[in-house]
Amino acid sequence: MGCILCLDQTPDGKTLVSGGTDKIVRVWDLKTGKVTARFRGHSGEIGFLRIASHGNWVASAAEGAEVFKVWKTTSGEQLEVLKGHTGKISGLDITPEASFFVSVGSTESEIRVWNAVEQKQLEPIPGPPFARPMGGPDVTYFGVSFLHDGRSIATLGGDSNLRIYPSEKDQQIKTIKLPYAGYRMISSPDGEVLALGLESGRLAIVRIPAR
Repeated sequence: MGCILCLDQTPDGKTLVSGGTDKIVRVWDLKTGKVTARFRGHSGEIGFLRIASHGNWVASAAEGAEVFKVWKTTSGEQLEVLKGHTGKISGLDITPEASFFVSVGSTESEIRVWNAVEQKQLEPIPGPPFARPMGGPDVTYFGVSFLHDGRSIATLGGDSNLRIYPSEKDQQIKTIKLPYAGYRMISSPDGEVLALGLESGRLAIVRIPAR
């Protein structure tokens, strides 16, 4: 089966999905511990994976890919290949009600939002210019996550900043400077707590107050 690189599960705790070095996405029944479906079609190791709250779709992206794919959970049918990135995908998430996807690329400044039902890209959200250290990695984003309202978005930047993009365009972007660069991010089910994996080997916990 290879090394597992990413996991996600439905809020009801019944279904889990996994992806890894063998380039296959697997759907698991957590009650029986058995694989119920396998999705094949990625050309690289699976690095990013999200399952919709209703359990009907899975979105996945391979390491180094500029597209992500949407699959039907029960059959393994590939529903769509979503294109639009010009750099390698470095973050992927879906809203709690499974209406929208959000994704970021490792060398792009824009945040891309997608209608999950119609499987199409909406107007991108412009990101700020990134200041990189001399000789540092040419990376803008390492992760992205929806927050509690399903509309606000958090991004983990290559410049060691956590940015909160509010749901309303006229509101100010909040920037939180991290002590070290972060490489992975995940939000709690209510979207009010973010867990960040830092390059120092530490885990940072950031609470996002409800508006």
